[in-house]
Amino acid sequence: MDLHSLEPYQYDELLSSFRLLELLPGQKDEPVCCRLTTVEWRDRPVYEALSYTWGDRSVTVPLKCNEKRLDVTTNLHAALLHLRTQHGPRTLWVDAVCTNQRNIPERGIQVSQMRQIYEKAQSVIVWLGPDSEAALAGCAAAALITVSDAICEKLEVTLSELDSYPDLYNDYIFKNRERLPDPEKISLDSPSSVWESLNWLYSNAYFSRVWVIQEINANESRSIYCGTQLLDWTRLQLVAGYLVAESAWSKRYGFSKSYCWWVGRLTASGFSRTKNWLQMMYLASNFSCSDSRDQIYGLRGLFNSEKGSALLHPDYSKSVLEVYRNTVEAAFLQSENTDVLLYTPGTQMGSSWVPEWNKPMLFRNPFRFGKRPPWKPMGDTKAIWKIDRETNTLHLSGVILDTIKAAEPYNENYFCNSKMETAESRGSLAKEWIRIFETTGAASPSQANAAVSTSLSFGLDPNADLANESILEGNFSLYLKAVAQDSPADQRALFGEYMPRRSWPGSDANAFGKPVWDFDYPTSTIFATQKHELIGCSTAVNRPGDLVFLPFGCTYPLILRPLERDSEGDEQFYRLEGFAYVYGVMMGVEKAVPSAARDAFEEAEELTVKIR
Repeated sequence: MDLHSLEPYQYDELLSSFRLLELLPGQKDEPVCCRLTTVEWRDRPVYEALSYTWGDRSVTVPLKCNEKRLDVTTNLHAALLHLRTQHGPRTLWVDAVCTNQRNIPERGIQVSQMRQIYEKAQSVIVWLGPDSEAALAGCAAAALITVSDAICEKLEVTLSELDSYPDLYNDYIFKNRERLPDPEKISLDSPSSVWESLNWLYSNAYFSRVWVIQEINANESRSIYCGTQLLDWTRLQLVAGYLVAESAWSKRYGFSKSYCWWVGRLTASGFSRTKNWLQMMYLASNFSCSDSRDQIYGLRGLFNSEKGSALLHPDYSKSVLEVYRNTVEAAFLQSENTDVLLYTPGTQMGSSWVPEWNKPMLFRNPFRFGKRPPWKPMGDTKAIWKIDRETNTLHLSGVILDTIKAAEPYNENYFCNSKMETAESRGSLAKEWIRIFETTGAASPSQANAAVSTSLSFGLDPNADLANESILEGNFSLYLKAVAQDSPADQRALFGEYMPRRSWPGSDANAFGKPVWDFDYPTSTIFATQKHELIGCSTAVNRPGDLVFLPFGCTYPLILRPLERDSEGDEQFYRLEGFAYVYGVMMGVEKAVPSAARDAFEEAEELTVKIR
C-alpha cells in the first residue's frame, strides 16, 4: 500500500471537546492505520495517553488516518508500531495527531486541558524510543535491577517502601548519602558494560522535555518502554538519584553529561505537590521545549494559582516576552511579595526584571527543596509595584541599604568533591580564596570568616533549614584547611588568619557548600559594602557601584545597577542584577546584627525605583 498517494488528512474544527486515536490492529510489516474520533468529557472515554518526544520534525513517515494520509515523526511512528496489537484496536491520546498543531486557537484550548487528559487516562505510556544499534536497552534494563537491588540491600529498604516517599532523592537518598554502596564494590558481571548502558539510558532526550513533567505527574499509573524493554519507574529514579549523590564518581564515568538529575526530579514534590509554582518554574527551566512559551503553558495544569491565573492561560498569539512578563504580574498578584524577581539573573528578555524561563537557571535556588526560608528583611510588608507595559518598566518601592564597594567572583563548583581530588585543583582553589578574603576581610579577618561562611551558605544548612552559624563556620574552616594543605607556607599562614583557632564537634569539610550536581554553574559574587562594611553573596556578577535594594515584601535583597542617563535631569533607571544574602540584615531591623546592619536600616530612606 503506497500511503504517499493518499489525499492529506484534513482536521475538522474542534472546540471544547478533544480527539482520540484508535490504533487499528495489524501485522508487523503492515502500514500503521488509525481512526480519529471526537469525544466529550461527559462520555467518560476510556483511553491511554502517550508521553514521548517528537524527534526530528523534518523527517516524517506517513500513516493511514480515516483513509487519508497523515505524516508523523519517525519516533512517533516507531511508538505506534510497538503499541499496535495484531488482534484488536487500541485507543490512545497522542498530542501530535489528536491536536491540529497548525490551528493556533485550537492548540491553546487543547493545551489548557492537557493535565486533565493525562489525569483521566487509564494509564500513561512512556515511550523512550527504539533500542540502540548496539542493543543496549536489554543491558540497561538488567543493570537497573542489579544496581537498584544493591542499593536497597545496603540501605535495608524495599522498593515498595521507597514508593511512599514523595521526593525520593531529597527525602531519602540525600539523607542517607553516607550509607550508599560504593559503586566500585557493587557486584557486576561486566562493570564497563553496565555503566555504559545506564549512561546511554539516562542520556535519552525524553527526560529533558518540559511537557514530560506534567504528563508524568498527572497520573501514577505509568508504563515505561525503551524499545521492547519495560522499565520500573521507582528503579529508574532510585539509580538516577544514586548517581547524582555519587557526583565525583559519576563525573569520571561521564554521567554528569546525562539526565540523571532530571530523572531524579521529575516526580519530586517540587513538581507534583508544590504550592509555589515559581519553584516549579525554576526547576523546569533546566528542561527544554521547542516553543519557548511552553515553558509556561507546558506546566500550566500543575499550577495552584487563583489570583492572576487568567494571565497564564495558554494563548499562542502572544509573544514570548508577553507570556513571561505575565508571569511576573501573576506572581505579584498571587503572592503579594517580590519572590518572582529572584529568578532573573542572566535574563536576556530585554527587561532585567522578566525571568528568562527557557534558560537553565543554575544560579542558587532561592527555595531549595521547596522550603521557604525565614528571611524578612523588610518585615511583614507587601510588595508595592506597578508595571508599565508600553515601556516594559517595573516601578518598585523599598529602600536602598548601601552601595557595593568591593566585589569578587566565585563559583559554586569550588565546593564540588571533584575539585578537592588533586593537589593541582586544591592549589587553584587556594589562590581563589586568598583573592576573595583579601577583598572582603582585610579589615576584620575573624568577623569575615563568620560573615563569609554564612553568606556563602545563604544562612541555610544542606537541607535548606536555618543553619547554626557556628557549624557553618566550623565546616568552612575545615574546608579551607583542606584546600590549603598543599599550599606553600606563606599561603597557609594567610589562610590561618581567616580560620578560627577553635573547632566545633561534628564539623565536616565535605559538608560545606555542596552543589546538587556537577552543573556548569554561572559565576556568583561575594561583596562588601561601602558605608557600613556589610558582607554578602549574590547570584550574579556584581561590581562596585551596584546598590543593595530592599523592596517591600522581599525575601532577599535585590542588587540594582544604575543605568547611565542620556543627559542631566533625565529620570534614573536601574537594571536588576540578581539577588543576595547580606549578613546581619536578613531578619529585618529588629534583629539586625552587627550594629552596622542596624545603622544601615536606620539611615535608609523609602523610595520607588524604575527598573528596566
